[in-house]
Amino acid sequence: MFSLQCRNLLFCALLCVALSGPRRAYGQQSAAAVPAAGAPDSTAVLKLVADLGADSFVVRQKATATLLRLDESALTTLNQARGAATGETQERLQQVLQRLTQRWFQVRLQRLKSDEQVSVTDWPDWSRFVQLAGGMAVPQQQQLLRGLFLELVEAEPELFTARAFDPTTLSGLLEVRAQLFSESCDGRQDRPFSAGSGLTLMLLGSDSSVRLLRATSACISRAFEDPRFSELVTDGVHASSVRGVASGWLLRSGISADRPLLFAIQHRLPAGRELAVRVLQSNSRGPQLYYACMCLAVLDSRQDVSLLESKFSSTTLIWPIRGIAAGAAGERPSGFQVQLQDAALAAAVVLRGGRPMDVGIPAEESAVMLFRMDSLGSTSAEDRAQRLQRYRVAYPEQP
Repeated sequence: MFSLQCRNLLFCALLCVALSGPRRAYGQQSAAAVPAAGAPDSTAVLKLVADLGADSFVVRQKATATLLRLDESALTTLNQARGAATGETQERLQQVLQRLTQRWFQVRLQRLKSDEQVSVTDWPDWSRFVQLAGGMAVPQQQQLLRGLFLELVEAEPELFTARAFDPTTLSGLLEVRAQLFSESCDGRQDRPFSAGSGLTLMLLGSDSSVRLLRATSACISRAFEDPRFSELVTDGVHASSVRGVASGWLLRSGISADRPLLFAIQHRLPAGRELAVRVLQSNSRGPQLYYACMCLAVLDSRQDVSLLESKFSSTTLIWPIRGIAAGAAGERPSGFQVQLQDAALAAAVVLRGGRPMDVGIPAEESAVMLFRMDSLGSTSAEDRAQRLQRYRVAYPEQP
């Protein structure tokens, strides 16, 4: 004969069994009725998403738990469901997707660390990274590139997660991460500086299919001002690969060319020639025209002499900049200006094997830029005409 305590325990046990049976909230199907996770059909996935909006807490919890066991094969259906979901269902689905993509990313990351071959399916930017970083001609180079790419992925997991699973959010994330990275580019050795973050931003941002918002490109190019990034280009086992990724970034269409051109001049990057030509063939204004001319001269790009000569009549203003008084640098006389024709003439003379002084340009030398920008100009059209005449005499056109 059972005691009262035993009877109470038996009653509770029977009640639990009854409650664990196939019950449904009013108007809702239990999430447990959906096929097991792994590679479910789209109908089952959509039913799980619908259950996220159920009145029953139990149904919602079961739907969440089942969704969190899905693999990447469900991503397309989940993204479609997210586009149609509203209210709390959309909010809960977003949370589920965030947890799923984090798990999926970790699975891919473990494969990257362990597999001999990097999967292009896992990492869409791998092939372009290899191309920019110099290819994999020998096994040792393959190992180095694999190691560097892993550094990039681990430096910016959120960006690579978005790239792989939710590209629509990539532009916004790039803007945020670029701003944070820009703030670290202060050249201070006592502060953290993530080279991996900088290279990731350049790699992803240089893809023409990725839209860059507002100041994203300017923030990424701040890396070119930091001496710690310059060290990566000149020293270290990954120097050539860093040069390649940086070169890919400076050729991104539409970016502000000032910093990239200066960097190309400083490190003699061949890609600077293409950027300089692009700037001179566009409707650009201001100092970047001077940087473009000097870049061609520094890179000894003699095939572009004719392009420079085509600018000998251009009066586009380069200096003073934005209304800065002409006397603010070197006490230049009143009316002194540097126009595109002045910088183009100086660069053309260098490419012809001469010096600006040979044609009457009192150019002052500069360690990086060859000549100081504000030393190439003049106060009159007559003076410029005389310089051009000297150039024509010294370097007559070839028949």
